[in-house]
Amino acid sequence: MKDEALESLQALPLFRSLSQEALEILASRTVVRTLPEKALLFREGEPAKGLYLILWGAIEIYRASEDGREHLIHVERRGRQLGELPLLDGSPYPASARAGTETRVAFLPREAFQWAYREHPEIADAVIRDLTGRLRKMVGLVEKLSLKDVASRVAAAVLEAAITADKAHIGGTFHLPWTQDQMAAHLATTRESVSRAMARLGREGALSHRKSKVTVKDLEALERIAGGTVEDLTGAVFAQILPAMVSPPRGASARGEGDGAR
Repeated sequence: MKDEALESLQALPLFRSLSQEALEILASRTVVRTLPEKALLFREGEPAKGLYLILWGAIEIYRASEDGREHLIHVERRGRQLGELPLLDGSPYPASARAGTETRVAFLPREAFQWAYREHPEIADAVIRDLTGRLRKMVGLVEKLSLKDVASRVAAAVLEAAITADKAHIGGTFHLPWTQDQMAAHLATTRESVSRAMARLGREGALSHRKSKVTVKDLEALERIAGGTVEDLTGAVFAQILPAMVSPPRGASARGEGDGAR
């Protein structure tokens, strides 16, 4: 367990500057556990407990309105950390987090993280760089949601998923890493609208799809509906916020696999 914790910390960009001794100290205080699908990691408004690192699986970040409706903000996957900002400024969690599928996480308690960045101030610099990158992505997301119709937003999401899977070419086949409900939440629309948009993409010959499996039939048509080319969209917000589904290690459960946009 300690070896797994040490390897996870070594892979985290935040801790790249730490010595082996410092990493081993942190690893000794790190707890690794597997979360079942839908397990709550933390709730909006709760005080920060520590830093989470995703080893495999997916964590959904969401907020709930007063009437109980949820808005999925984004999905974090393998190699990403969660909860660092509240640890720095003392604020509560700004959103809730739960396992989108069976997920393994490493947890570093607040006191251990605070010791690390007090002893190594460069960790705070790394956090700032990471948060700046996330802010840029969210600005891009706002632009996408405000300036495009649903079909264009869905086409852009599909195209960016193809880019992430390195299948953005005629005949490229890949699996969408989201259900239609998840796409709808990200694109600020409804499941029915996503379904209609996917049907339109099929009618116009841009792609064919069955459940989560998508095949690009006409890349130019897909780019036209998306409102951008592969070159325009490479590295854009959905390719970074919603990367391709990371499968758990061999022997681990893969619940939810194959349940993509259907």
